[in-house]
Parts: sequence; C-alpha cells; structure tokens
Amino acid sequence: MIWILWSLLANVSITFLENLYRKGIYPDFLSALPYIIIPILLAQLGLFHSYKLAPSLFMAWVVFFSINTVMRIGNNVYLGEPINTHIILGIVAIMAGAYLIKLGS
Repeated sequence: MIWILWSLLANVSITFLENLYRKGIYPDFLSALPYIIIPILLAQLGLFHSYKLAPSLFMAWVVFFSINTVMRIGNNVYLGEPINTHIILGIVAIMAGAYLIKLGS
C-alpha cells in the first residue's frame, strides 16, 4: 500500500505546480525554476515508485488518475473556477477508459 502514498505525493506535487501556473505568480519559466524544480522532481519520483511498487500497471493507473481527478476538481474550486462540461466529460472519459481496459484484460 506504500505505492498509494507515492501516487499521492506525485499528485500533490503536480497540483501544486498547476496551481502556481494558473495563478500566474511568475512571469517566466526561469524565474519560477528555483521554486518548481523540487515539486517536479518529487512528482517524477512519486510516479516512478508508484508504478514500480503497484500490484499491476492498471491499478497504478486507476489510483493515480482517481487521486489526480479529485485534486484537479479541488484545485478548480480553490481557484474559484466553475466546474464545466469539459471537466465532467474528462472524468467520464477516464472512467470509461478504465472500464474498457479492465474488460480487455
């Protein structure tokens, strides 16, 4: 179950980066680099260990994208953005993809 914590670490790092980008705090990539390099590396490390330690690639994918979906919706709410049709369609597409992959295996 430690692989779920690695997936959570990756998702928290990715959500932090997305939040920084969407707030537009830094004017360009180089000025933001000292603040974003650690979350980028943590996200990569979390993804590597999550997929490496998971019982299957499918389970790692489902857990990662489930956490990612919840955190992205939370980020939208935090930033005061509306939940629109594109977000709902994205969630449905992820769930349909997981279902179809499960049927094929």
